[in-house]
Amino acid sequence: MRYMDAVPFAVLALCFCVLSCAPQEDSDAGGSAEPGVDTVRAVPVMASVVRPEPLEEAIEVNGVIAPHRAVDVVAEAGGRLIRVQADVGHRVTAGDTLAVIDDRVAASRLVHAEAQVLSARNKLKIARLNFESDRQLLDSGDISRLAFETSRFAVKSAEAELKSNQAELSRARKGYEDTRLTSPIDGWVSRKHIEPGAMMSVNKAAYRVVDLTTMKITLGIPQTAIGRVRPGGSVRITIDALGDRTYDGYVRYISPQAEETTGAFPAEVHLANTPGMTIRAGLTARCRVILGGSDLQFVVPGNAVVARDGKEYVYRIRDGIALLTEVETRKTFGGHVAVEAGLEQGDSIVVEGMNRLGAATRVTIRNPR
Repeated sequence: MRYMDAVPFAVLALCFCVLSCAPQEDSDAGGSAEPGVDTVRAVPVMASVVRPEPLEEAIEVNGVIAPHRAVDVVAEAGGRLIRVQADVGHRVTAGDTLAVIDDRVAASRLVHAEAQVLSARNKLKIARLNFESDRQLLDSGDISRLAFETSRFAVKSAEAELKSNQAELSRARKGYEDTRLTSPIDGWVSRKHIEPGAMMSVNKAAYRVVDLTTMKITLGIPQTAIGRVRPGGSVRITIDALGDRTYDGYVRYISPQAEETTGAFPAEVHLANTPGMTIRAGLTARCRVILGGSDLQFVVPGNAVVARDGKEYVYRIRDGIALLTEVETRKTFGGHVAVEAGLEQGDSIVVEGMNRLGAATRVTIRNPR
């Protein structure tokens, strides 16, 4: 009985020896794997071809957009507001009436001054006629020299009276005009501080009018870059609130003195608004101030560069294999890196999927179409 139980165990042991000694087939139907290459199935990655691209050295500074011109409309006369014509958002041109102060007294003074000027002109005409007549009478000996001089002085007095009345008319006209609050520039009403029936006092602000055709941004240029920023230099402007569009601007001026608190040099950047005036005052802008002319460099996405042991690498694709390749980089600009050594024109590098790669890994490129 014990002999019969041992037979199955002997058979199993014999089978195990036969199987272990049998020759094994290569798991890769295509042949043996290359030395040092991972034999796992090809890893899908996204790749990019290296080409020389213009690289601009720049600094990025944030600022707040403001209108190029903003003017407060203040009252030059006091009184009750009888009409308010403009409201916030209205487009106005220079000279447009925005509001009117009670003008009855000013209008009466203007009418009186105009009448005084008319009367003075008539007096001057009569004085001149008398003077010419007396000149002829003096020549004929019909009047005395004293009578002639009296006529001449009457002309001078009439001329002085006319000038005085004209000055009074000018003041009266100015007083009447001051009852009209007018826009000093072309633009849009951005603030309104008045309502019909309210009392206005002299020098009180009633409106603010802004010119939005040209916008400005005040930036702080760091001391490390101040020597390379010039008036008229190009600025690339991105406004997050308006999407990914880039706007072109230029440096209008740079202050010769740094701010005491920050040490940065104030600079003003100007940019033209869009036809639809979509760039609004108060928006935050990211400004890329160009420091120098562009030169051709191999530029790769910053995420394609892998740092290991204090060195930098990219995965260069050769014959379907991603090889970890050491590179020398120069500078980083806006999420991209300039590569000085280690790559050649036309090389394909991995830009997405590096976390699944070893030193040498088979890959398949699956870029979006």
